Amino acid sequence: MATPAVKGAETRPTPRVGDDVLIVHLAGRVPATVVAVHDEGRRVEVLADDAETTREFVLSRQTARFVSGPCGPRLRWRDV
Repeated sequence: MATPAVKGAETRPTPRVGDDVLIVHLAGRVPATVVAVHDEGRRVEVLADDAETTREFVLSRQTARFVSGPCGPRLRWRDV
């Protein structure tokens, strides 16, 4: 994970293939794994542990979080 430029400042993790993540939506959390990284880390594909198809998440300019649609699920790194 990247080191903050300012002490105490938070940074988002640089996505890497194989990262363990959680798909978070409302009160639910589903374990998943990053299977592809595109657009210099601004778009990722993840595979939920209980799914057979991948789902795409894009880095939001407004929130700096990976989201799937304006009101859809977001990603959270499991080790952060």
